[in-house]
Amino acid sequence: MFFIRPAIFIGIFFTLSVSVPVSFARIGTFAEDNALFFSMERVEINPELSFRLASRADGRTQRDIAEFAGYYAEGSLEYSRGNFGLAADSFIEARKKWPEYFYADFAAALSYEAAGKYDTAARYYKSYLNKLRAYGKGHYGISAPLILSFSSGYVENYDYAYGAVKRRLSDYGIRLATVTPAPSSDLFPVAAALFFMSLGLVYLTFRSVIPFIKKKIREKNPPEGFWVCPRCGACTPELSFECSSCGKEKPGGKK
Repeated sequence: MFFIRPAIFIGIFFTLSVSVPVSFARIGTFAEDNALFFSMERVEINPELSFRLASRADGRTQRDIAEFAGYYAEGSLEYSRGNFGLAADSFIEARKKWPEYFYADFAAALSYEAAGKYDTAARYYKSYLNKLRAYGKGHYGISAPLILSFSSGYVENYDYAYGAVKRRLSDYGIRLATVTPAPSSDLFPVAAALFFMSLGLVYLTFRSVIPFIKKKIREKNPPEGFWVCPRCGACTPELSFECSSCGKEKPGGKK
């Protein structure tokens, strides 16, 4: 699940000790060849890293990432065999395992496009672009090193990618600006909402509910020689007919 993925990413990153070149020197080279940009070969995952993961799938960290790599590799294989529907299914499974890896969206889009499902392909292209933009803005700080590792150390420029996809979809009569991105399997927003709701309930309990209960208990069992003000909960000597804290009259009045 996504909300535990940061720990998984950190663990796998240091476990494998992968050396990731953070240089973006190769960004923009795809502008020279549009056909290469829209090829499956461009977005295939690093085979050496996949092999190392498969051979060390002996813990939760390794298993989760290895499953992602397995689905992705299966999708690439089915695509090469011309089974584009099966390829798309595998890439979507990989996408569920690692929603931030935008190349899974791109690969799914290529598969749907090859199958002639252009509207569906457009939705995954749009999802790919949204995630690529988020990556470029640094929103994937924890998983960014792994994205570079799996993509062999380079990521394309968002502006070029947007233009390339826009031109690609226009060939099918589809306007990129009107496309709705594919739904994300990312559960983080839901988990985060539940987490903060839980915090709110805990805060409310300690701030309001517990003091209220304590107040009622004090009212029923005041210290000897005192009465408890029902308004503020302060203890006032029995002989006093007004609360020493807020001035409220003693329940029952003067006796």
